[in-house]
Amino acid sequence: MSKNSINHVASQWTRLGAMFNVSASRQAVDVERLLLDTVRHAAANSRLVILAVTWLSKYGEYVASIG
Repeated sequence: MSKNSINHVASQWTRLGAMFNVSASRQAVDVERLLLDTVRHAAANSRLVILAVTWLSKYGEYVASIG
């Protein structure tokens, strides 16, 4: 996985309120795709997985209700 690809995923998480040292994505975030991309990058950056689990524990019910 390239550093740019990981930064893209991190920028999407930043737009959703996560604390990464990257600028927030300017585009709307597709949460389902972001979760899949996060899992794909898990081996390169384990913090992404921890963040995703934490975020889902807080906002998962909201995401499920709008889907």
